Amino acid sequence: MFKGIRDLEGSAFFFFFSPWETAGYDDPMFRAFCEACADARRQHPNITVATCYTFLSIVAGMTGDGITNEEIVDLTGLEYNQVAPQVEALSSGRWKKEGLGFLERRDVENCRSRKIFVTKAGEEFARIFARPAGADAPHGDMVKHLLRSPLPALRAVRSRFPALRLGTLTVFLFLGVRQREFGFNGTPAHALADELGIPNFPRHIAVLGEGPKGGKGLGLIELRVSREDRRVKLPEVTEKGHRFLTEIASAVVGREIELPRKVEPQKLEDLDSPDDISGLDDEDFIWLPPDED
Repeated sequence: MFKGIRDLEGSAFFFFFSPWETAGYDDPMFRAFCEACADARRQHPNITVATCYTFLSIVAGMTGDGITNEEIVDLTGLEYNQVAPQVEALSSGRWKKEGLGFLERRDVENCRSRKIFVTKAGEEFARIFARPAGADAPHGDMVKHLLRSPLPALRAVRSRFPALRLGTLTVFLFLGVRQREFGFNGTPAHALADELGIPNFPRHIAVLGEGPKGGKGLGLIELRVSREDRRVKLPEVTEKGHRFLTEIASAVVGREIELPRKVEPQKLEDLDSPDDISGLDDEDFIWLPPDED
């Protein structure tokens, strides 16, 4: 619902929509995870959440003696026929398709099958997700951080949307944590596309929303048409989307975060500026209801 309001000088401005917000989205650990996803996507635009989760699980669970596909199955909870193609994609590739080079297979003495090891490129990729531990943190400290924060978050995403691309997740995360820009400022969706450097942004938006042509979307966002310019689309995260975003954020920080809330429509009409929201009382907000599933 669009709310037209006049400021003290008499010029009109608009609240395009009242976004759901929570202080939990501002947690430094969660913001670091969002940035890590964006940086990892920039380096490898086509990597999926599931493949990323499998790789970080290997990094966190592997000893210096290497690891086998069977042991990766135990680490990830996946079936062998799911692990094998992921390992190929993470190493030299398959079917003439170049792999990521994060893993390599080596012959090991007294071992009937070749074992898998993490390459230098793989180590560098894993450290993108472990920056809070420090750029030069020992391997053990990096692993502790992966186990504490990124892996639980990626596991939560993989369990709900196993085929989701990391790029699509990145778009969703940034749409969620920056809802105020879209809802109160009317910032168009393509501004985020330019910032993240995502060329196929409309497809990610379609997947997150109603779905691409001939497909079904995830229903995590919906697009509002700007009242100022009908060519501009304003992305709003749905209640379903915020429940999912809250689940991810909770997994990252290792605790339940406060459910999002938004200003009641009547209270919003009475404000002169979005900055005045800080002066409202708890009863002036609508809280996101818990998921009934």
